[in-house]
Amino acid sequence: MDGEDKTCITVIICTRNRGASLHHTLDSLLTPSNLARHDWELIVVDNGSTDDTKRIATEVAAEFPSHVRALAEPKRGLSNARNRGVRAARGEILAFTDDDCVCEDGYLAGIREVLGYTEVEVAVGRTLLVLDGKRPVWLNTDLARCLCDADFGTELHELPYSEAERFLYGCNMVVRRPVFAKIGGFRPDLGAGATGFCEDTEFGTRALGAGYRIFYVPQIMVRHHPSTGRLKRRMFFGRFFRQGLSEAHFIDYTRLNPAWNPATPGWRYRIYYAKKTVLECGRALRLHFAGQPEEAMKVALRAFQAAGSFSEYARLHRMGINQAQIPEVVKDETQPAPPCEASSNTL
Repeated sequence: MDGEDKTCITVIICTRNRGASLHHTLDSLLTPSNLARHDWELIVVDNGSTDDTKRIATEVAAEFPSHVRALAEPKRGLSNARNRGVRAARGEILAFTDDDCVCEDGYLAGIREVLGYTEVEVAVGRTLLVLDGKRPVWLNTDLARCLCDADFGTELHELPYSEAERFLYGCNMVVRRPVFAKIGGFRPDLGAGATGFCEDTEFGTRALGAGYRIFYVPQIMVRHHPSTGRLKRRMFFGRFFRQGLSEAHFIDYTRLNPAWNPATPGWRYRIYYAKKTVLECGRALRLHFAGQPEEAMKVALRAFQAAGSFSEYARLHRMGINQAQIPEVVKDETQPAPPCEASSNTL
């Protein structure tokens, strides 16, 4: 890099055992047009891979030393890896994508264009879902959102609160450094390697609570290529159960459900939701055989999510765990960082 003082954008990719797809992600960023500019860097954080991921990241960093750094985070968990990348970042603007995404040609240009506006501090880009093979009949729009299908049109706009807290996807998220200084990093008890999900959702909820607005920026576009294994019904059942587990770590069920009684033993809630899950799955089967596969899937997944949420909430309450500590990843939000070329613009 032509000196650290020129670094404006840091792209962070956290990876574990996805060497083949990681190669495609890196190739989409390390294009001649991107390499011609020196106002950005790429950090690849290996989170304990056992395949050839570490070798691939190290070789790419050696080939492009002015743009790429390969780091390791031995403590398992996507949040730990992301926090490692944030701490090491030199940029004023931090962009996150995943190792199964391909960035469009204008990805970095879109970040420069829009994040130069002073009002945009947290943004979610446009993510197009690319499926290999036939799309399952039960995979409706809502379930596609679970695979980070975030296509909200071609116009930049602020997301309403109800959408902003749901659709800040870590596979295509851009955040200014001062936001991390103010609200902290990603919670290590959430996300892959921990509960499974919601580290990005919880971060977005915290950002909204701190007064930040979340914008949808279609210029920042990636294509998400989930593996075919993630399109199995059983994978979605497990996913929604783990999503329920994750949500229990930051959702106040005492407020959402007046029937919740902290004095009731947790095992009673687990039995109740196990029974409810069985009954709802029976209902889902009836809907399936009645020719309503989408509705059947919706009923079954909602039951699995509720079972995960309330059983985990009961466990946490019994253990006296209220909220995990939020790690500090940026110590000084007043630390000067060179502005992007368009940083003097306003919306």
